[in-house]
Amino acid sequence: MSRISLELEDLRRAVQQCEYLKQKLQLQEQQMRSLYRRLHDWKGASAVKLESKMEAFLREAAKKAYEIDIHKEQLQRYIQQMERVDLSYYGH
Repeated sequence: MSRISLELEDLRRAVQQCEYLKQKLQLQEQQMRSLYRRLHDWKGASAVKLESKMEAFLREAAKKAYEIDIHKEQLQRYIQQMERVDLSYYGH
């Protein structure tokens, strides 16, 4: 197995890790949205403070999910480039 092939496996694992992280983030976001919906029954300063924190979490979660998607796409493009290099060098 060539060095490039080994590096490609590492890159593929990184893509899988991105997918796992995004799924985990989406699950946490779903749980937070569920809590957020129940928050509307609460009243007072503590409810306002908690609502603000939840909204900040949801904004940050959306931002992180976008960043994960971008990183995953970059990894996939790099994998494709490396596969082309491997093919041209080893002629497989």
